[in-house]
Amino acid sequence: MTWEKIFEQTDRDINLQRVMNMMAYEKKTGEHDWIPDRAIGPTEDRLYEKEKDYNDQQLSIILSKPPIDIQKMKSPKSGNF
Repeated sequence: MTWEKIFEQTDRDINLQRVMNMMAYEKKTGEHDWIPDRAIGPTEDRLYEKEKDYNDQQLSIILSKPPIDIQKMKSPKSGNF
């Protein structure tokens, strides 16, 4: 697939999800139309670790937790989820 086709398909998927939200939540759909936390930021540990300070700061903002709490969070490397 070309990048253009991938982006086109992604747009269709996002629009389908929005329609499904509308069907399920009606007027309250805006409360559910957001990117899941897992989709924000790096998807691999080594990418997260490469820019750990920045990623920890972003998580702190997104999760409304102090940076010290973010630093205490377990990662797959530690073996404790």
